Amino acid sequence: MFPQRGFFIPGTYKPYKQPQAVQFGDESFAEVLGYGDVRLLSKVNGGIIEVTLSDCLYVPTFTISLISVNRLCRKGMEASFKSDTCTVHKNRELILRGRHRNGLYHLDVTPVIDQAQANLAVDINVMHRRMGHVAHERKQQLVSKRQLKHVDTLTGNHNSANHAPWVRCGSNPSNRRIPT
Repeated sequence: MFPQRGFFIPGTYKPYKQPQAVQFGDESFAEVLGYGDVRLLSKVNGGIIEVTLSDCLYVPTFTISLISVNRLCRKGMEASFKSDTCTVHKNRELILRGRHRNGLYHLDVTPVIDQAQANLAVDINVMHRRMGHVAHERKQQLVSKRQLKHVDTLTGNHNSANHAPWVRCGSNPSNRRIPT
């Protein structure tokens, strides 16, 4: 699971028509907007190895990336945990290494970021305010028809609690409106 759209290899990312949910061990949920492949540069034995992970989930509400050991093993890799070190081998070649910190194993990797796609997900409520309060259905149409340059995904839910109720000033309908 990766939090940044720019981590995904161009052409591999596929947004879900409706956001999906992923559940964690503590019974909390996060919204998944799509999936695709992610390329990582792994520092191993003084060199750099390029590792591609397929079908990774895009979870923009995350602040960290999580990699499933189970999925690595299903893809033919072997994960080992010794003391405070984690290693992952593919065909007996070391491809990933990490250290234990704060309850998680942190891999010594750097995602390859595609700058052109780094900011393609936009919160629907932020866009609503920036576009002069255009209807949410209209914004969704614009995104689904790829009519908004550099935006391919809307995140979040329409939040009517963010809207102030409006009243007209005075009896003249042309007067400006103010929030109550």
